[in-house]
Amino acid sequence: MKILFDIGGTNTRLAISPNGRRIEEIIMWPTPKDYVDGFGLIRENILGLSEEKRIKSISGCLAGPLSPEKDMLIGGPNLEGWIARPIGKDLERSFRCPVNLENDAALAALGEAHYGAGKPKGIMAYITIGTGVGGARVIDGKIDKFSVGFEPGHQVIDVDRLALNTSEHGTLEELIGGRAIETRYGDKPWHLDKSEWEKFSRWLAAGLNNVMVMWSPELIVLGGSMITKKTGFTIHQLEKDLRQMLKIFPDLPKLKKSELGDLAGLYGALQVLRK
Repeated sequence: MKILFDIGGTNTRLAISPNGRRIEEIIMWPTPKDYVDGFGLIRENILGLSEEKRIKSISGCLAGPLSPEKDMLIGGPNLEGWIARPIGKDLERSFRCPVNLENDAALAALGEAHYGAGKPKGIMAYITIGTGVGGARVIDGKIDKFSVGFEPGHQVIDVDRLALNTSEHGTLEELIGGRAIETRYGDKPWHLDKSEWEKFSRWLAAGLNNVMVMWSPELIVLGGSMITKKTGFTIHQLEKDLRQMLKIFPDLPKLKKSELGDLAGLYGALQVLRK
């Protein structure tokens, strides 16, 4: 039996794979802010799902960049209580099996490339807009190499600090991340007027323009709850905005919505175990 998990800024998902080929028995719960509480729930639910069967390996992801050893989170605004906590070693000690950890957006990208809207050949960019904003590049079905990690949500869009009227440079995540919007407006993003979503779309298009000119993908897959649920982002509007921005290339890469939705990270974790 193999265990798969995805620890996001809002929810944690856990599943089993009896043979490393399919996913079964997915469960979900709100992610605790405190690591001790969060790890306790993960351990308890793994024990419940495994029903005392031998666990051969564990594969999963967290929202934020990982240490060079890929055994703990080293940053990220949405899981601050988990930073520098040894989740990899804690899982190894608890279940006495190999543990593979990766960034959540990177595993979601891998999942989409092999099981969803992407493709296992060529250059694919994956951008997720949910609680926060993340992403990764996949080349020929593999997560591209990096020094620390891919964090497209932390690219600065509002360089003159005018959009948010704060002392900080506005990153893409601060502009269009679900948690940031809810904090700024005091309401759920999908309750906002069309005029606000037109503004959000232009900001996202600016971020995608940067992704296009720096990563040069053939395909961009858009995921996360702000995309897959009924909000104001549409592929049609994003393409319209991008055509006004992208001047250096003659054509846009294809834009597609995620097909795996909230399960993309679990499918990426499954793909890691199939290598």
